[in-house]
Amino acid sequence: MAKKTLSIVITVFKTEESLKESFFEFMDLRDRIPHMNLEFIFVVDGSPDNSLGLLKAYKQDYPFIKIISFTRNYGAMNAILAGLAKATGDCVTVLPSDMQDPPELITLMAQNWDEGYKAVYAVRRSREDPLSSKIFSRIYYYLLRLIAIPDYPETGFDVFLIDRQVMTELLRTQEKNCHIQNAVFLLGFNHTKIYYDRQKRNVGKSSWTFSKKVKHFIDSFVSYSYVPIRFMTAVGFLVSMLSMIYGLVVLANVLISGTIEQPGWASLMVVISFLLGIIMVMIGVLGEYVWRVLDEVRPRSLYVVDEYLD
Repeated sequence: MAKKTLSIVITVFKTEESLKESFFEFMDLRDRIPHMNLEFIFVVDGSPDNSLGLLKAYKQDYPFIKIISFTRNYGAMNAILAGLAKATGDCVTVLPSDMQDPPELITLMAQNWDEGYKAVYAVRRSREDPLSSKIFSRIYYYLLRLIAIPDYPETGFDVFLIDRQVMTELLRTQEKNCHIQNAVFLLGFNHTKIYYDRQKRNVGKSSWTFSKKVKHFIDSFVSYSYVPIRFMTAVGFLVSMLSMIYGLVVLANVLISGTIEQPGWASLMVVISFLLGIIMVMIGVLGEYVWRVLDEVRPRSLYVVDEYLD
């Protein structure tokens, strides 16, 4: 019986130092998963360091690895999509090259795939990250489960393994400004979870900046939930009703007492500022939806490949 093939997509950005160690950890997987053929696809996401040069040097001794290099940094999600598009395996997994998510996870996920699961998620049991990252992560996943995807894993996942059928569906429905993990989960294929402790980053600095976290936060809710729009409608309706009630109170006061209340300048400005603030927030939310519609209809590539070494 012919061996099944597992494609391993490894995203690379500012990880030259950690790559010197992680590369050989990835190569050792060939001995840990002997019943499968392994296909390695390294996606260099416009990394400004010498990660690409290092991979080219390794390719001389490991000619079977594949290297995709972008013209510039297009983001981790697009790097994953580029790797999936080149994958030829019966199943595929995605892993960063920074060693915070140990390669041993792939062995466990492959075992679960052998048991018939179409998707396997490596869920973080704990994480050795800065306190600010832990707080942001906890808030993000709490709101994601509350507003967009109720049954999403409580602590989220970055690493996953999916069957080729899932990968085909994912590539067919790909969109800009999406989150790959959310998209995979929402496809609804039978899945299982494995749990692990996310390790501390020992080499280099994370490129997951605050601005990227904010964009990811907004993308998750705008792309996967209509709650922001419904919330704006509810707030608008509530403010209108309160304004109508206040108007009726003023009218009743005039009819009963015959006097017209003269509101003060301060209270008037507070009400105006409050209502204008609500309007600006609503316009901002609508703008996020409109921007994503514009981004989807523009015929721009998700990424541009500078080099592809097969």
